Amino acid sequence: MQRALLGAVSPRLRAVTCGWEGFEITLRLVFDGEVVDQDFEDAGIVAADVAADFPAPGP
Repeated sequence: MQRALLGAVSPRLRAVTCGWEGFEITLRLVFDGEVVDQDFEDAGIVAADVAADFPAPGP
């Protein structure tokens, strides 16, 4: 999670949680004030980086 957040933390980002159970990963990003388009884009990049660190589901 920490690696995925490098370079993606805006001044509005206040908190981040990450959890997983089985093959489901849950991320929660809390922003101060209105979320802007750049925040959504950064959150998507963080989510992709976190998911890439997990092994692919088996058969």
